Amino acid sequence: MRTSEKILIAGVIGAAAGALAGILFAPEEGKKTRKNIAKSIDEIKETVEDFVAKSSETVSEKVRAGREAVMSSPMADKVSDKIKNGKEAVKSAAAN
Repeated sequence: MRTSEKILIAGVIGAAAGALAGILFAPEEGKKTRKNIAKSIDEIKETVEDFVAKSSETVSEKVRAGREAVMSSPMADKVSDKIKNGKEAVKSAAAN
């Protein structure tokens, strides 16, 4: 996990703890406190969903770049042929 991701996670956790503490220690009615807690939870949920979406995009981009690097390698065709030959050998052995 990269440092920026750790910082973002720590920030989300800190914001959640701070919001919850502020709401719980604020002198308000129970109904209003519950409403504020629900609102804070929704905000935290959105932040986490955004983080997950961005992380997912980053992972997908890295996988795509890695796949392209491997497939553009001069060894890619040779490896592909070896895999194909191996599959055929296994099928042939299984048939006998």
